[in-house]
Amino acid sequence: MKFSKRPQEDNQRLAERIFECLGHQIADACTDTAIPCSFVAGQISVENSSLDPQRTRFESGVFESLRNVRDGRAANFGNVTQDDIEDCDDRALVNLATSWGYCQIMGYHTINTLHCTIADLRNPAKHLSINTAMLQAVAGVNHRPNYFENRAYEFIYRIWNTGRSNGKTYDPYYCANALGVMEIYQNM
Repeated sequence: MKFSKRPQEDNQRLAERIFECLGHQIADACTDTAIPCSFVAGQISVENSSLDPQRTRFESGVFESLRNVRDGRAANFGNVTQDDIEDCDDRALVNLATSWGYCQIMGYHTINTLHCTIADLRNPAKHLSINTAMLQAVAGVNHRPNYFENRAYEFIYRIWNTGRSNGKTYDPYYCANALGVMEIYQNM
């Protein structure tokens, strides 16, 4: 797969499309949070630029890690323990190892972080609000430092993509592309 930094005119068109298709939903999801609507637009631009609410991506490495936890070969995967998934068959693990929707939220986050269901992640009417709850948990009011308060948006994009504020993204232009759309969207 070839990666590239999106040209400014492509970022402009994508920001406009996100605003037109999802602007109201994004605004509703960000109400009463410190998360700028433009941040979520940037996030969507790199996670699901097709704006397909049913988009999925299966992560085989996550599946294997979850199976190792379930089968007792590993103590945990993130904050998921064997007690959390001991009754899951492989089909359930596939759902937990899949990312869903506009923001590509991983299924396993439903267990101890979001306390919702895979069906909730798949529901376009709930997805963006679940996303803002997740962002607050990993980088906002429920996290120290509060990256949103500090406007450390590149760090938040890295956390979303890698789990760490200094993580190396698979796509080396992930943050730059997200920030490019974010900058345009905030002026809409």
